[in-house]
Amino acid sequence: MQIFPYNQAQMMAFSIIPHFSGFLSVLGSSAIVHHILFVRRKALSMFQNRVMLCMSFMDLLQSIGFGLSTIPVPRDTPFVYGALGNTTTCEIQVKL
Repeated sequence: MQIFPYNQAQMMAFSIIPHFSGFLSVLGSSAIVHHILFVRRKALSMFQNRVMLCMSFMDLLQSIGFGLSTIPVPRDTPFVYGALGNTTTCEIQVKL
């Protein structure tokens, strides 16, 4: 009887793919934040740009957590590929 429904290759894919998509999301959110704060300084006077800045900043934090994926998970966690952290790193990622 199989305890876990995924094989090793699937678990590796579930662990590795979020690193790439999280990195791309961090780049996109960072570009928006940079553009609003530094390129168009007067843009902050418009309400919709302030909302976009806040949304992009929150997305940046979420993308960092998503991009870390399984890295902060404690090493001894069963069925988790790429776990390198401890309980403290896991708790920090949860707060992101």
